[in-house]
Formats: sequence, structure tokens, C-alpha cells
Amino acid sequence: MRHVIAAATALFALIASASAQDYLDAYKAYNAALERGDRAAAVDAAERAWRAAEEELGDDPTTAVLAYNYGNLIVFDDPETAEPALLRAKEFADRGEGGIPVAALETMLAYAKFVLSDKRRGDRRDFLSALEAVEQLNAPPTIEQSRAWLTLASGYFISKRYKNAASAADRAMEFLEATMPESKDLRAEILIMRAIAKVVPHGRSAQDANEAHIDIMEAQKLFPPQPSMYDYSQIVMDVAAWDAAIHSLAGTRGWTLDPASDPDIPDLFESWADRPADCGGRWSDRLEPRFPDEAARKSQIGAVLIAMSVDDQGVTDAKVLSEVPPGAFGEAALAVVKQWRWEEPPSPARSCRTDVLTQFSFQMKR
Repeated sequence: MRHVIAAATALFALIASASAQDYLDAYKAYNAALERGDRAAAVDAAERAWRAAEEELGDDPTTAVLAYNYGNLIVFDDPETAEPALLRAKEFADRGEGGIPVAALETMLAYAKFVLSDKRRGDRRDFLSALEAVEQLNAPPTIEQSRAWLTLASGYFISKRYKNAASAADRAMEFLEATMPESKDLRAEILIMRAIAKVVPHGRSAQDANEAHIDIMEAQKLFPPQPSMYDYSQIVMDVAAWDAAIHSLAGTRGWTLDPASDPDIPDLFESWADRPADCGGRWSDRLEPRFPDEAARKSQIGAVLIAMSVDDQGVTDAKVLSEVPPGAFGEAALAVVKQWRWEEPPSPARSCRTDVLTQFSFQMKR
């Protein structure tokens, strides 16, 4: 599902006799941007090429190729914008024109429909069928297939089909390893999905928790310490939050995580280097947030990571770095943290951390 190599070659034949026009100039800019790895410029040029072709050529196979290239390039980031371009390409594909790879096109359209319909069951089936159809072509794997399987895993997870979610995440990892194993963010997203598909279901076991913990530790080791509580990668914070949730689950059930920790996992923030975590401070009014009713009804596990700036008076600033699952617990946790006061402030004689991380985990007991 990369840009259309075969169709791109055909494009030059289609326009060989044409004079230099806006769509051709934009198409050349698109290819040049792809060659130098400038995705933003490629997206801009691909859209310009398609729009110019619509104006200059209208209902022409060249227009189909340019519409496909644009839709293909953005569908996983912006399916709503991509869908009209892909549907335009489909008009030609249905007539056997333009040299468009039909299976790949159908997969992208199924993906867009699946995402835009909030991952409904019927659209999920169509998306799965489209993915399987592409694989039957025995074409070289692409990184887009990894993203597609991860999206499908998310749909299964939302529908509480956790085993299917884990299996789809495994397929996403297979395509990642085959195409772009150095992609840290995507690898971390897949590892998170694989982990939570094991620990969110009601029938989770000690083995499930340990397997999830291993995935989360692998994700933690992918990233260096983040610059500060105001400058960080969100995926790093989400990994840390799920790590807290899994430890909470294991602690509540009396399970032992093996290994409990890994010395190769870096500190969360660069500013923590050579600064002690505990300088002897003690809170007087350390209120605890109320467990969310919705999470209680669903028997969820989850966690919130909150970063605080502190001085000798208490909390001067606080923000939610991550809450998993989203929207479950963060607002309540942040409200109580802002009320914390010192009974005994940290020792001023030591180079203590002024940016402090606190976490709240929740897990329904049986």
C-alpha cells in the first residue's frame, strides 16, 4: 500500500506527449519529496497534483493515479480526507482504468470506513477481508499493513474481543519486523495493545500479567529519558502508566511479576539524573481520588501519571501526563493532587528533584 510504483510508471507514459502542466510539476515534486524522505512536502505535492489533474484533465486515468497516490499517502493519518481521493480512484478501478492496484485500494477504503464508523462490527469484517485479500497477492509486506493490523486490533479491543485483539497485534508486529523494525513508536503501540489485551479481560491470570509486563518493559526500553514534564513523548508516558496499572493488578491479586523490574529501563526524565527521589519530605494532606464509578462498573484496571512541580510550600504546578484508559481517572486525580501540602518539606540541603512524579492505580478486587 505504498505509492503506486506500477501506476507511477504508467503515468509517465500517459503524459509523455503532454506539455508541462501544473499537475505534472506537482507530481514531480511529489516524487522528489518521497525520495528525500520529506513526507509533509510529499503530501502537499500529491494533493496539488491530484487537484490540478482534476481541473486540467478531468475524467482521465492520470487523474485516477494521482488521486490514489494522495489518498494512499494520508489514509492512515487522515482517513476522512483520504476517502474522497480513494473513491475517485475507485471510479476508474471499477472500469479497469488507471492501473490502480485494486486489492490495496479496497483495503484502504475498508480501513477508512472502519475508522470513520467508530470501528463497527460489520465494517471490521470488511476490513479484515480486505487485509486478507492483499496478503493473498503475495506482494512484499509494507509498513502500512502493520498499521492496518494494529487498527484492527484496536477495533477488536473496543468490542471486547481480546483474543482477537492480541492476535491482530501479533500480525501487526510481524509486518513491522518485516518492513521497518526501527520504528520505535509503532513498536511501542503494538506492545501496549498486546499487553492490555491480556490484562483487561475479566479472566486474566498471573501468566497473562507476566506476559503483559514483559511487553511493557520491552516498550519502556525503546526510549531514552524525556527532557522534562513539559517536553515528552506521549507514547512514553502511556507505557509508564500501563506499567503502573499492571503492577497494581499483580499486587491486588498477590501475583509475582518476573522480573519485577529491569535495570536497563531508563529514568523517565533527564532532569532526574543524579538527583535523589526521596529527600525526606512528608505530606500532611495527601488526599486520595475517588475511584471512578464507570471504571468500577466495567471492572477496569487503569492508572494515572501526574507530574508535579514542588517547592517548600507544596505543589506549585501539576499536570496529567497519561491516564489509561483515557478519560477514566485523570481529572479526579489531578484535583486532589493540587490540594496536597507538606507536613515536613524536603531537606533544602540536598539537590532534590523539583519535578516529582506520582501515580494512582486502580483495580477492582474480587
